[in-house]
Amino acid sequence: MGRHQFFWSFTRHTFCRVLGARFRIAPEPGSDPEPAPPFIVVSNHGNFFDPWILGLFQRRALRIMMNDDGFRSGPVTRWYLGGIGAFAKKKGAHDLSATKKTLAFLKNGEPVLIFPEGQATWDGATQPIYGGIERLVKRSRAALVILRLRGNFLTRPWWAEHSRRGRISVRRTVLSAERLQEMSPAEVLEAIRLGIEHNDILDEANRDVPFTGKGMAEGLGRLVWRCLDCAAAGDLSMEGDGIRCRSCGGRWRIDAHCRLREEGGGEAPHPDLHGWFADHRRAAREEIGAAAADAVLVHDPAVALLRPGADGAFAEAGRGALTLTGSTLAFAPGGGGSPLVFPVPEIENCVIQRKHLFEITAGGEDLRFDMAGASLMRWLVYLRYLRGFEAAELSGVI
Repeated sequence: MGRHQFFWSFTRHTFCRVLGARFRIAPEPGSDPEPAPPFIVVSNHGNFFDPWILGLFQRRALRIMMNDDGFRSGPVTRWYLGGIGAFAKKKGAHDLSATKKTLAFLKNGEPVLIFPEGQATWDGATQPIYGGIERLVKRSRAALVILRLRGNFLTRPWWAEHSRRGRISVRRTVLSAERLQEMSPAEVLEAIRLGIEHNDILDEANRDVPFTGKGMAEGLGRLVWRCLDCAAAGDLSMEGDGIRCRSCGGRWRIDAHCRLREEGGGEAPHPDLHGWFADHRRAAREEIGAAAADAVLVHDPAVALLRPGADGAFAEAGRGALTLTGSTLAFAPGGGGSPLVFPVPEIENCVIQRKHLFEITAGGEDLRFDMAGASLMRWLVYLRYLRGFEAAELSGVI
């Protein structure tokens, strides 16, 4: 047994089994059997532990395309990630180096796991997937394994402070290499998009599962920023299962299924988090459409700027105010000095890293802004819409 297979098997029979018992992970009846390698595995993504959740059902060691931020961690983490077969891809961007590595692994007879959304879902619904994966599948001449996870988001939303107990199921659909060669690239892309499409909050099957836990609202401020009732921005507080608006005094509760109710038991303006966040996105599009190019859309007077050093690790490079208008993103240092100004069309990438870092790529440099307790998603939503993300939402493909 090679080093990679040993690491994989050890992890699968230890950590993956612990996750399997904790989250009640099981295959869905009627799933296709695992094919012979090489093959590409694609899956929807709603939980940090998804690679290990899927590993429970993959006997053969996978190569895992993973966010490059993990490889900026300490030596033990990098050693472990390398051991289980992970390789780096720049989050939220097309990465030619990662594509070349994928094809090399497949040529060597190894299966590869890819999350086409590029990051975990924000509100339980599958996000637009990155185009180009269909060409990769066609070039590889390998089989395609499409996995659909159900319950993984509700078990641990990315923004949440605590895990919940519930149930996760995995459905496996296999398209043979021969079948894929008969399909057009557009057909392959659509098969992937539809195969992983899911909404954990609206899924009727999940509603019959008793998801339970504590502090259901804690961490939710990383995602939402608009009051359910008065629509005031930035005046929400979260404690336990409760949500409170400091502007209008409204109070609501959120349960483990991400359903919303008024504190006294009445109906909330939106029945669940998915609908509430959809209202956030609608309001952002309307504000952008009505605003002048120099109008301030989002502002935070106290953020930390982080820049990468020679070793790739990020370090604080100053504190100040971050402001987004219809045309620019600007960071003004708190102690004076020249501001950093980035025209929106020249920002190549924008993603959330971990739970508190907003990252952009501008002028060939990756920059991070530590938002502390503010909504990172507010920045991401506005900047993405300014850069034409609505078209990706409509088509399902970035």
